[in-house]
Amino acid sequence: MKYKINIKWSLLLAVFTLVFNYSCVENNEEFISEAMDTDGDGVLNSLDEFPDDPCLPVKDGTYTDFNVFNAVWQNADCDGDGVSNADEFEDKTRNPYVNEEADTDGDGVPDFLDEAPQNPCMPEQDEGYIGFDSDNEIWSSSDCDDDGVSNIDEFINGTDPYKGCNLDFDFSNFEGELQARDSNNGETIIVASLLTSCNEISISGDFLNLGCTNDDIEFLLFLDPFVEGGNEGNAIIENATFNCTNEAGETVEYTFNANGFFSGNDGFMEFFGYTLTGGGETVTGNLFIDQISDGGGDERDRCSFEGEYNSIVNIDGNESFGIGIFTQSPENCNEYTLSGDFLNLGCNNDLELGVFLGEEEGGSEVIISETTFSCETDSGTVEYTFRGFGGYSNSEGFIELSEFTLTDSSGNESNGTIFFEPL
Repeated sequence: MKYKINIKWSLLLAVFTLVFNYSCVENNEEFISEAMDTDGDGVLNSLDEFPDDPCLPVKDGTYTDFNVFNAVWQNADCDGDGVSNADEFEDKTRNPYVNEEADTDGDGVPDFLDEAPQNPCMPEQDEGYIGFDSDNEIWSSSDCDDDGVSNIDEFINGTDPYKGCNLDFDFSNFEGELQARDSNNGETIIVASLLTSCNEISISGDFLNLGCTNDDIEFLLFLDPFVEGGNEGNAIIENATFNCTNEAGETVEYTFNANGFFSGNDGFMEFFGYTLTGGGETVTGNLFIDQISDGGGDERDRCSFEGEYNSIVNIDGNESFGIGIFTQSPENCNEYTLSGDFLNLGCNNDLELGVFLGEEEGGSEVIISETTFSCETDSGTVEYTFRGFGGYSNSEGFIELSEFTLTDSSGNESNGTIFFEPL
């Protein structure tokens, strides 16, 4: 009987041992698997919904619990910027969880540094900023200088998307003291300032040198570029009304109208055929405004105007450009011959007109007596009669015909002005 009992206990013990040993091995493997971090993202497999993806769950740029020695984590690119986690970890300027290349709004500021990653105009940039991405649709459709022209249109036009004024030249050329030269009354000093409206200049002072003693003369001059943002275009003064009080205390109310040309880069404005109405009469003339010259060794007398000049011609309101050559007479230094197609008539032949320069302090009159000349063009030969008068400036070296008359052989008469600018 004792023998049978021992056999039973032995069999029971064996079965128990087999069962116990099997469960222990199975549970140990499961425990080891759950305690592992297969993808190296710092989240145990038992807690990780994506145990084989080191980039899930998503982490932010402050996360540091990853396992840098894990090959799965090393080879992944959790911020999607094209650089592996391992390489970004080695580069101390980068972060495996921050896409340093992303710039959603195209403003040139990476999203991770941009307080407003959806706003291409924040942070605000200074004039001349070029770090933007012109191909970015968000940036292109915005208007960062709030001037009514989109960023992309300004980029295409060559203007500054970060400068509210689209005139593309140095504004100081039209600010401060400028020199005004009136064909009727000579030179004077004015003060000009570019207004915030950008296309308007405030002019103050006795700009026509009328002898006004009052200092409250002020009017607006409008700049109309030939192309959007251009540095050349039309200069317009429309119905500028002002009072002029002379030394005798007499006050005359004037209205001034003029159309002309401006060059922002060269810093000058010129008006041909202006009208000034006041005191019961209307006078016409030409006005040239530019930077004040300091003389700088350019002072000359009436015997030193020989040379080649650009001629800016205005005939009946139409402007053109020619070339004039002044050649001094060997007998009298204040007499010159004017040659070249200075009227831009298309003449192929040489033509010559006599010019006389009178003399007073600072310059004086220029006279071209009535002269007949032939102009040979591709269409034929036309005979013209020309006469004109004007003035010149010793300090500036310019010659100006404030009025001329050109009559062709059919009796058609044209009137205009010419400004000769030395080359």
